[in-house]
This record gives sequence, structure tokens and C-alpha cells, in this order.
Amino acid sequence: CASGQRALETWAPSLADSSFSAAAQLDPAYAQANLWLALVRAWSGADPARWRVPAEQAVLGRERLAVRDRLMADAVAAQAHGDLGPACPLWRTLTVRYPRDFAAWYGWAYCQSRDAVVIRDARVPGGWRFRSSYHRALVAYQRAFELHPAIIAAYQSAAYEPLRLLLAIGGARAKAGESLTPDE
Repeated sequence: CASGQRALETWAPSLADSSFSAAAQLDPAYAQANLWLALVRAWSGADPARWRVPAEQAVLGRERLAVRDRLMADAVAAQAHGDLGPACPLWRTLTVRYPRDFAAWYGWAYCQSRDAVVIRDARVPGGWRFRSSYHRALVAYQRAFELHPAIIAAYQSAAYEPLRLLLAIGGARAKAGESLTPDE
């Protein structure tokens, strides 16, 4: 698990994934390893099926986690099940309680950028708005990058293309939205 944390310090997610996976295999009840395995896989864009079980294992072992990690486990487990409604506010709570925590800011940014739910709002043209905010996602990513500059260095070596995809920069990219209720 310590090797996984060291890999994250230099933003080497694939190495972190291997280390956290090995720790979780040695002890499937190791909540901390499962939490970080779920986070790394989520942040790497893996299919939720690859990180749902580690997220659930982290929640099952929540009594062995610090308060901060319990909130992160709850948030990533909700995300693994596609339920961003409670996940994003949990991440936001983490940024308020732990304003210098990279993982809180990165988790909130990731959640905000993935939430495609639209809700009715008569105050906006068209009557619909996104529940999340692309602007808040960008601000949260910026704060995460300030707290953990190794991320930017890792993206530089790959000519920024993954960063462009992460931040949805370029061309005529539009975010599709979906209503929670099928009749709307």
C-alpha cells in the first residue's frame, strides 16, 4: 500500500494500481488498499466494473478507516454504482473539511465532470441545466493540480492529450445530459 502511495506522489497511476491491487489481494479486507485501488481506477477512466468491488470492500471495512477515508469510500462507492447525486456532495464536503487534500479536490473535480444529469430550471434558457458545473470541475481540477503538481508533469510527457480529454478542451465538444425521470 505504501508503494501505491509513493507511485501517486509521482503520478504513476498504473504503478499505483498494481501496488494497491497486490495489497488488496494479500488482504481482501484491507480497506485502505481497496479504497485507493478504487480511486486510482476511477481516476484512470477504467470501467466502473473494474473498481466497484474494491469500492464496496472499502465501505465494508469503513470502521478501520479514518473519517476522511470513510467519506471518500462512500463517495467512490456511489460513483461506482453510477449514483453521482450523493457522490459529488460528499466530495465537496471533503474539500471543505480538508482544503489542502489533493484527493478531495481531484475526486470532486472528477465527479463534477462526470455528472450528466440535467434538472428543470425555469430561470435558464431552455428550462434545463446540469446538476453539476463544468466551471466548478475546472476550478477543482486547478486546485488539485496546485496541491499536487506532479500530475501536470506526468501529463507533459504525454503531450497533454490526456489532459485535453480530462478537461474536455478543444473543438466543438458538447456534454450530453440526461434527466433522472424518463418522462422529462
